Amino acid sequence: MFSWRTLCRAVSVPGFVVVSGMAVGQHPLSQNAAKIERHVAQLAPDAKVSVIPYRGEEEFGTFVSKTAEGFTFHDVDTKIDVTTKYEEVKDLRDGYGGYNHIRHRHTDRRRSMIIGAVVIAGLLGLVFAVALAS
Repeated sequence: MFSWRTLCRAVSVPGFVVVSGMAVGQHPLSQNAAKIERHVAQLAPDAKVSVIPYRGEEEFGTFVSKTAEGFTFHDVDTKIDVTTKYEEVKDLRDGYGGYNHIRHRHTDRRRSMIIGAVVIAGLLGLVFAVALAS
């Protein structure tokens, strides 16, 4: 149980002061970064992930490890380990999309499906316009 004596001991330990469960000097994570941290905590080693950063392109790889500030994954396209901070990640998804044989890179399935739907709708619109014109 919590007591003032326990608190005084925790505060008196040199170099280790705890304020509301967080070490002094460590910046609190934003709401999105905390969500990413919780997602990473649930990942198993070698889990397939899609990492969507705020800046740059989406990356696909296998989860390697986590730290207090970020996590590391092995990029399957470039074959290197990438370390990124939780604050730099916009979204983290399980698994990764299909493979583009022309570019020799993995692609986001959701994005590919949206582009495909737009192209098909455009072609159907063109066919209906031709059919109505004749």
